[in-house]
Amino acid sequence: MKLKDARHLSADAQEALRYRVINAIENGMSQSEAARVFSISRTAVHHWTKAVNEQGAKVTFPRKSGHFRRVDNRGERLLKKL
Repeated sequence: MKLKDARHLSADAQEALRYRVINAIENGMSQSEAARVFSISRTAVHHWTKAVNEQGAKVTFPRKSGHFRRVDNRGERLLKKL
C-alpha cells in the first residue's frame, strides 16, 4: 500500500500530526498501530519517537525550506558575468 506523503501539508499541519502521533504512542498505542491509524510510515514514527526520547517533549523538528544546489567554479564565473 502506497502511503500518502505528508509533505503536501502545511508546516503547522505537519507539526500537529507529529504531536498527535507522539501523544498517541505515549498513551499506549504501538508505533506500528500509530503508523496505520495516521497513514504515515513506521520509519517516520520511529524517527519522531526517537527524537522525543532523546531531546524531550519540547523537541522541534526542522522545517525544510527548499533544496539548494552548490555553485561550482564555472557557475560562479557565469554568475559574476551577469
